[in-house]
Amino acid sequence: MNKASSLSLLSNAVLVWNTLRISEIANQLRATGHTIANQDLARVSPLMHMHVIPNGTYRFSDEEEPERMYAAAS
Repeated sequence: MNKASSLSLLSNAVLVWNTLRISEIANQLRATGHTIANQDLARVSPLMHMHVIPNGTYRFSDEEEPERMYAAAS
């Protein structure tokens, strides 16, 4: 039960994070002059999760910068 609750919490947190990031990115693109139709955004799903490892296996290295680690996962 604890694992299921934790996974549900993680899934919800990822959903909120992705929704906020998609909104930020769309706003940044619009601010730089790109045209983004709301109809196009309606088809973007915040359910992406490749950047999350739910099994708890995380690797952190002092030698690798966080930006490169995130870019490699996407």
